[in-house]
Amino acid sequence: MRIAVAAMTLQTAQDFTKAGVARYTASIVEAFVGLADSRHEFHLFLLPTLEVPEYWRTAPHVRIHRTWKRYNKWNLAMGGLAARRWGIDFWFSTAHTVPYFSAVKKGLMIHDLFPLRYPEMFPEDQLGFYRTMIPRSCRVSDALFANSEDTKRDIVTMFGIDPSKIVVTPLGPGNVIERRDPRTVTDAELEAAGVDPPGRYLLTLSTLEPRKNLAGLVRALDILRADPEFADVRLMVAGGKGWKYQEVFDLVEDLGMTQAVRFLGYVPDAALPVLFARCAAYVCPSITEGFGMPVLEAMLAGAPVVASNGGAIPEVAGDLARYFDPLSPPDMARAISEELASTDRAERVERGLERARQFTWRRCAELTLEGIERAVAG
Repeated sequence: MRIAVAAMTLQTAQDFTKAGVARYTASIVEAFVGLADSRHEFHLFLLPTLEVPEYWRTAPHVRIHRTWKRYNKWNLAMGGLAARRWGIDFWFSTAHTVPYFSAVKKGLMIHDLFPLRYPEMFPEDQLGFYRTMIPRSCRVSDALFANSEDTKRDIVTMFGIDPSKIVVTPLGPGNVIERRDPRTVTDAELEAAGVDPPGRYLLTLSTLEPRKNLAGLVRALDILRADPEFADVRLMVAGGKGWKYQEVFDLVEDLGMTQAVRFLGYVPDAALPVLFARCAAYVCPSITEGFGMPVLEAMLAGAPVVASNGGAIPEVAGDLARYFDPLSPPDMARAISEELASTDRAERVERGLERARQFTWRRCAELTLEGIERAVAG
């Protein structure tokens, strides 16, 4: 088959190191390019400004095409014509939109429906797009792809889509994580990553936005530190600013925790193994997650996981994380304290690594192709 991959969410070369949809798009395209033995031909539709790796250009089963800068409008208006021109059998969009007019079968990846479920947590100027495009794209697609069973349930519940039309394709890790022995990590490496040694610290990795529930985590840390046994524990927050983040900074000030909470900003991939290796625990406080890449990365890096029981996180971590109610800072503090006092860390970390290795981008690509093949055959 000739499969179009509408990968326009990759806007710059730097998107390869960013979170979210761009991370997924880069990884799934990499996986498709890596399927050198594939009997399919992949037509990658990319923005004109994207610097394309040479091995994408030279792969015999890959063709490169360029779109407009305003890629959603191009996908809607021109995708059908491009599909006809290049003899495409299936049009696969990595997010948001599929062509309005297309004689070929089509589908897209649904990362989550959070803008529709939790509109108060998103910028108002983005909500109109999501409210219009996501329902329409789901209705007109011949196949839908979801990153978790939780996302699939949301699609069925909100839009009444036939479950057999939805293919679950669990993701791989967002970062290439080198597992470090904590004993080999030096204080100088920690300082370079933004952490002042010595002392215990919790790590969380996320964009600063309401759904990530960092305010809840700060409140939980305040409760935890009230216990003399945990008064030394600090929090390292790795991730760039998203939206509605000022509340978190203000809360840290109001609670007098400026020495206990450090915002590291965007952390390059190379620094993550150091941060994961020496953390007392990785904490994912999100209200909900469509998948939970950082949880998977923490397991690969050898960090014990304390996580929200919301969304798809339990699908990733299984019984190897300590869970809490994300809406209850006291319950969050309880789970963190149990982890810090635990004696089975090493055993759970090893089991976590074994589980995490089952989540790969090649498997995600193979499941996606199986869904495409069924849709075309049907």
